[in-house]
Amino acid sequence: MQDEAAELYTPLDTILLLADHMKIAFIAHVFPRLHNTFILNEIVELIEQGHEVHVFSIYPSTETTINADVTSYNLLERTYYFADFSRSAPPPDFAPYAEKLEETLPYLKAVSEKLKEERFDVIHGILGNRPATVCMLLSRLSGIPYTFEAHAYDLFVDFPFAKEKVENALFVSTESNYNRNYLIEAEGADPEKVHIVPLAPNRKMLDRVENKEPIPNLIVSACRLHPIKGLTYALQAVAKARTLIPNLQYIILGNGELNQSLHQEARSLGLDGVVGFTSDVTNEEVCDVVKRSSIFILPCVISANGDRDGTPTAIAEAQYLGVPVISSKISGLPELVEDGVSGILTEPADVDAIAQAIVTLMRDPALRAKMGAAGRKIIEEKYNITSNVAKLAALWENALK
Repeated sequence: MQDEAAELYTPLDTILLLADHMKIAFIAHVFPRLHNTFILNEIVELIEQGHEVHVFSIYPSTETTINADVTSYNLLERTYYFADFSRSAPPPDFAPYAEKLEETLPYLKAVSEKLKEERFDVIHGILGNRPATVCMLLSRLSGIPYTFEAHAYDLFVDFPFAKEKVENALFVSTESNYNRNYLIEAEGADPEKVHIVPLAPNRKMLDRVENKEPIPNLIVSACRLHPIKGLTYALQAVAKARTLIPNLQYIILGNGELNQSLHQEARSLGLDGVVGFTSDVTNEEVCDVVKRSSIFILPCVISANGDRDGTPTAIAEAQYLGVPVISSKISGLPELVEDGVSGILTEPADVDAIAQAIVTLMRDPALRAKMGAAGRKIIEEKYNITSNVAKLAALWENALK
């Protein structure tokens, strides 16, 4: 198991695994979504490598702000929404799935007919929960094989019919050895069917980020505002670190369920004028700010229900941009951020340790530069979008033979 994981992490910067041209149907819960940049990156790179990709979105997006690549690659023109298909009674043997997919089941017959009509080679679920279940049922109806990827909430909390989905899939991909071990040990997955495909940032987009004047003493977080991101501990740590470095600035880029409570906490900590919040911003706008910062912070935690992050793309983007990272010793994060090399990892929710990490990095520009350079090297070698997506394509090609 460890040997396979090591092989899958081998850098392939000089070798592109050439797969045959394929027609791939991505099944999404909602598309497009601002914070699901890993999905967007994967689709765009597959298109760049010559494959034909279409998205079948179970629900429509309600977001009005979209990332630039959605427009650049005409992805909305490549997207079908379930609600646009006709409804019909699902097969009786789909009854066990009704509780989880009640409003989705009536669309599956028409969607499956579209998949057959358009002669898709493979159906791919971009999350392990609803999209993967839909993939499995569409595969039954159409005869087209399916795969899926599992990452965070969809793996650790909401992973219904897990055994059945894994057994019937050609394979399952996930982004870290931590996740792979979980699938094998907790879900009983066949090790031969679980492959590591690290989530990689869009380097072409990152290379377009302009070099602007750095903003002194700026700390940045970029994420959906959700409890697992640990932003409450970041705020407390910034407040504590300001007793030693009074001119710290902190920007939180993103939106989500904790928007109001984080604003209130910042005020209660006396951080008015210190912490800035944005709402929905594009990935391009996020990376523009991150590149000008001194530290990227995302002190992730495991929630009471087991929810946790995998390997956040925002951290990979920060490292590629040469910004040192402060995060936590949980899940796949130590595989993405090398503690003491490309950043500092603390125990989750340890405010004192997070504050000390802020002070250490802010007081040592040479250390920040050294860690930033190390982080970029990690992304270039292990999280190369071209080689990693080529691995995924090669897995499909081999499985479909």
